[in-house]
Amino acid sequence: MPMPRRVFSSFLMIAMAAGAQPKHRTDAQVDGFEGAIHTVATRAEVAPVKWQQPSGPTVVMPLFCRDCAYDPDGSRTKSGQTLDSGEFVGEEINLTRDGLGHIIARTRVNVSDGKIIQQETDGPFGPVQEIYSAGPVARSTKSYDRLGNLSEWLSFDASGQQVSRSVIRTNPDGQWTERAAWGKDGQLTYRETYDPDTDFQHFETYDDSGAVKLTFTFSHDKVQTFWSATEEPNQYGSSVVANKGKGDFDQFLCHQDGHCDVNHVHYAYADSTKQNPMSVEWRNSDGMLLYAAYYQYDFDAQHNWTKRSVWVLSPEIPERTLYETDTRVITYWN
Repeated sequence: MPMPRRVFSSFLMIAMAAGAQPKHRTDAQVDGFEGAIHTVATRAEVAPVKWQQPSGPTVVMPLFCRDCAYDPDGSRTKSGQTLDSGEFVGEEINLTRDGLGHIIARTRVNVSDGKIIQQETDGPFGPVQEIYSAGPVARSTKSYDRLGNLSEWLSFDASGQQVSRSVIRTNPDGQWTERAAWGKDGQLTYRETYDPDTDFQHFETYDDSGAVKLTFTFSHDKVQTFWSATEEPNQYGSSVVANKGKGDFDQFLCHQDGHCDVNHVHYAYADSTKQNPMSVEWRNSDGMLLYAAYYQYDFDAQHNWTKRSVWVLSPEIPERTLYETDTRVITYWN
């Protein structure tokens, strides 16, 4: 049986996603926590080091939910950051449950002014409608297939006009087989298909006239063909990242002439959950180390880290240098 497709056509990503849609996880688990976590308060100290994250798999992992709170079921009820002044900037999340205790709605409120940011209505598989108080999108709706996989996502502006539409087709194994998106005028912006039996992926983006802007095919762990109408940098689809398993990722940076530069990224983890990397090393096709991050942790009894130190190196920082020290205070329910 072929491995699930794990190719990503974005030029910037965090290399922790997988091909099949994941099983349901609590907000606390999504944020990287274990156990019945109640609150987390994080303090980050970043050294004056000119470190720049390379475009592709993430080397220095960001802090997810710096100052947050969760209910006993692991649902997020507060999210944001406490400034040096002591002011909290972020949102409170009010949860509405049905008679069986299932969450059926969320209301996100800006702590600074008390105004509603977003209202979300949930169905059995996840959010089915989101209403926003500001921005180009005023409302969005989501649909799911009978297995609970997201199948369609529609966005609308304040006048009710459709802004975008995305569709995802998924097989019974939870593996996507088709993904596509349309813009405000109904113009197809990208489409990709994947055949798990042949391990073949085909991807295309389109310009405003409907002409193909960029296309590639991928199979057997490498880009087979690539074409682009321009050499425009950082195009959606010009960087292809493949998860090869066991912490190994290949990044293909492709050019208009069809040539692709290949980088190899390896993750080693501190625990079996693979939430916390011990090291991330990024090498070119010749094996030369270009970027790296090395981590040291203090863990509590629930296997959540309470202190994290990160050292980095890059072409501009040839020696391993301390970049960031993070500490956090965690409380648990009962």
